[in-house]
Amino acid sequence: MGHRRPQLTIPLGRFQLNVHSQLQSPLFARVPAEIRLIIYSYAIIDYELTRMDPPRYLSTCPCYSLQRHTDTGLLRTCKRILQETWFMPFEVAEHRVCNTHTSPVPAGFGYSTILQQCVNAQNGLSIPRIQKLRYLLRKPDGFEMLQKLLKSTNIFGPKCVVIEVSFFATLSTNSTRYDPNVRLCTEWANELVFPVSVTTIKAEMYGSKNDMDGIVTSVLRKWRFRRVDGAIFKISNVERVAREWETLATRDYDICPPTAFAWFIKTVTWEPVVRFGSLRKGLGNANLTHPQQSG
Repeated sequence: MGHRRPQLTIPLGRFQLNVHSQLQSPLFARVPAEIRLIIYSYAIIDYELTRMDPPRYLSTCPCYSLQRHTDTGLLRTCKRILQETWFMPFEVAEHRVCNTHTSPVPAGFGYSTILQQCVNAQNGLSIPRIQKLRYLLRKPDGFEMLQKLLKSTNIFGPKCVVIEVSFFATLSTNSTRYDPNVRLCTEWANELVFPVSVTTIKAEMYGSKNDMDGIVTSVLRKWRFRRVDGAIFKISNVERVAREWETLATRDYDICPPTAFAWFIKTVTWEPVVRFGSLRKGLGNANLTHPQQSG
């Protein structure tokens, strides 16, 4: 008679209760431990041949040294998928760095620290790049930090760098939590050197309509960016979005009634072009002083 198919082994109790969240990779956080055990057991542990013997052997004594088999092809596939997906939640995330005063600012979303710890624990396995790095600027000297950040190995070569600049004061006129006048001397634009991985640079500027028109005009005329390989960036697109919100008084601001406020976002996009000539030739410096400071 033929051999009976082996029954699936039920995971041990300690595996059934193990619901480790695997914070290093959120992609696998919801895979139950018993499922992981079955997958890896099937891929790694050898198992008995489950095919029935040919009919001519049915009348003979069954062999007690059955063929063993390990599906190395499946194992290699699992390994490859694991390598490609382990860092994916970090790669596709937008990493945000805020360089501001002590005022309330949006929460930063950056995984570089935990990602570096994860890489160190993986025997040198590293991620080649991240999709997007967003840099929120509220300090006049903030671009020195951006240059240091671009040279850092912890950001893993971003493909898109978004420079976010707000020209707003607080909505409460007497509050001093924010510097009401943001000064931007744009020598930084010609001094910044981006890594080769960068294929898109965006500048998102926030302010009133009249202010933003003048500022963006100077940006279009004067700002130039370059990469370490000699390529320069050319403006490819300019977009404008108008938004409104209502603000309420809080303990951080002066008491004021809810106020409707309109603001505009101008987004300028640069993309690299082929290298040509001297990068310094014809590169001017725009003075993006807030209009309130003029005079």
